[in-house]
Amino acid sequence: MKKFLALQCRGLNTRMISQLRKGNAKVVWKIDWLGRKTYDLIKLMVEWKEMGVDFWSISEGIGTSAKMGRLWYMLVLSLRKIKEILVEWTLAGMEAARQEAEYAVAQEG
Repeated sequence: MKKFLALQCRGLNTRMISQLRKGNAKVVWKIDWLGRKTYDLIKLMVEWKEMGVDFWSISEGIGTSAKMGRLWYMLVLSLRKIKEILVEWTLAGMEAARQEAEYAVAQEG
């Protein structure tokens, strides 16, 4: 049921984004609700800036109508990307440690 609702909301979001016009603003509670991939979020912001559409994230307090808001948006996305990389490295390190432990146990037995 949750997956269905998420897909339905994603479809509504896509349709709403396609209807944005100059002078409109897209408001979300959190940047994550707009998209998952950092590249896609940056691309959206650039497209909307060219279209004259503002973006507001309520929980992060970011609005792209001013230069400082656009800078803050990019900083948040950069930190998000760093977090993704750190999670990836951590998971890879945990997997390597697990495999090393399995190898050590196999060598003892």
